[in-house]
Amino acid sequence: MDLLYTGRVDAKGVLVLDRPFDFARLKNALREKRVEVILRKAREKRSLDQNAYLHQVLPILCDYTGNSTARMKLVLLGEKWGYERDPITGREFPIKPHTSELSVAEFSELIEWLPMWAMQKTGCTIPLPNEVVL
Repeated sequence: MDLLYTGRVDAKGVLVLDRPFDFARLKNALREKRVEVILRKAREKRSLDQNAYLHQVLPILCDYTGNSTARMKLVLLGEKWGYERDPITGREFPIKPHTSELSVAEFSELIEWLPMWAMQKTGCTIPLPNEVVL
């Protein structure tokens, strides 16, 4: 299991973990083992309401188009952010293939764009974010 530990780098460049004792316990449990350490700027997470909205309207669009949820997500991401051609197979794939890779701003943009796109491209009317009880 991969565990994510958060924290900050202070003005002196020192890593200050939010849960240092849990981290130390895991580190001790991994003595003599090879490990990987990833240090990156923390990503903002989309809100639960944003996620809930998408999962409420996706079934409507899937029923209307006959697409599976997985395929519909790929279509939406490709239509919103474009496609790139694979140099080996020549097939096109969405530039952003997973909703989990979207920033908060990008996910908000997707949600705002989705109802109009659905109506224009498929004729399907899906509720606006303020019309859904979450």
